[in-house]
Amino acid sequence: MKQDIVKPLSGMLGSQPKKVSNAAMALQRGSQLPCCGMVTLMRCGHKGSATHQVFAVSAAALVTVNFSWYSVRRRRSAKLQTVVSRHTLQCQAVSSDQELFSKQHLEELRRTWQTDIRPSFAPEIDADPYLSPPDVDKLLMCFLRAEDGDVGSAAVRLRETAEFRRDYRCVDFYRPRMARQLFMHASNPGASIYFGDIGLRDRSGEPVLIGRTSLMTDAQAPGRKPADDRIPATHLRGGIFVIERIVHEADQAISYIVDVGPYPKEDMAKHSNQRFWDADGVVDCSAALKQGQEPATFVGPHLKDHIGMKDGLPVLKEAIRMVTRYYPERLGRIYFYRPGFIFRTIFAIFSLWVKPKTREKFVLVNEGEEHKHFLAPSGLHTCDPDQVPPEFGGTGPSLDGDRFLRRAMDRYDAMAGAPEAELVMS
Repeated sequence: MKQDIVKPLSGMLGSQPKKVSNAAMALQRGSQLPCCGMVTLMRCGHKGSATHQVFAVSAAALVTVNFSWYSVRRRRSAKLQTVVSRHTLQCQAVSSDQELFSKQHLEELRRTWQTDIRPSFAPEIDADPYLSPPDVDKLLMCFLRAEDGDVGSAAVRLRETAEFRRDYRCVDFYRPRMARQLFMHASNPGASIYFGDIGLRDRSGEPVLIGRTSLMTDAQAPGRKPADDRIPATHLRGGIFVIERIVHEADQAISYIVDVGPYPKEDMAKHSNQRFWDADGVVDCSAALKQGQEPATFVGPHLKDHIGMKDGLPVLKEAIRMVTRYYPERLGRIYFYRPGFIFRTIFAIFSLWVKPKTREKFVLVNEGEEHKHFLAPSGLHTCDPDQVPPEFGGTGPSLDGDRFLRRAMDRYDAMAGAPEAELVMS
């Protein structure tokens, strides 16, 4: 029994089965990993393994719940909690938030924002859709909620966000043809984008991201080549582009259905196993990953720490940091669809990376149980079946392998509204 569980774990995490055997046995018993077990597991990943696959959890603070959540005791309590929280969780609009955090808190943060923070970034900030929304109080309340009503901490986060957006040139994400520049490997090699907004909306009209992690992570996929390898800096910029654009379209909170199951071999075979991101040509900059350098061709700018970043867990942690720090309280629900044993095991490792209120938004959905979750007949963050792709249990338009990302790319560029500007490219 011990070897049965250690074998897949060793293939997933590296060639150190002795180091992971105790942790693996603990996982099999449904118990929570000790801290030392978590550290051992997190340090053993290698490229092409399932730890390399783990960035699937990226676009929207994509991490995990404690493995102990699956115990019978927790399951029973979760059922009771769901009955109560279903009617309250994420239903708090600005008016109800003002009951939790007094109007005085909001007024204080608004005053700090308008008189201290915002003028420091003028006039460029006027062109930033995220920091210059029609309803600034809604933006401020997101930051205030994220800091549990602490005005000082919310102000610090707002300033950090404004600095990040200035340095990362987030306004460029709204410029014409930017989606194609970031998605195509001919212009942004190693981006390996696997999720996007194809126009799916839930019953309340909020946007729903769609993703397929195996398109990026499966090293054994037919037709896989070195040029398909993910390069952290280009991948992070492409991923933040996707998050930025869907947050811009959301009124309250987004949701995300991400397929973490096997690679769609049959669908991709229809396209001769050619990736959508090669439509403008193939540029192999995989050597840059090994050398810790920026690729010869890219669409920037990149943060300094992203250049030379190791692939795997560091990329996941950085994606989580960026999304949760700079886009607070915009995540409604993440559905991890078709999770296997290895994914569930990795999923458990990241339980310490997010706050409990964020973990509550993650849902594992087995194939055949869609009607209990995102295809439920009613409820928050649920969709009409005729809008959802058949690969996810619906009757809507097919994902068509990875071609749904081409549709998302074309949609982004069709909706681009910012004026032309000189782009940071190499």
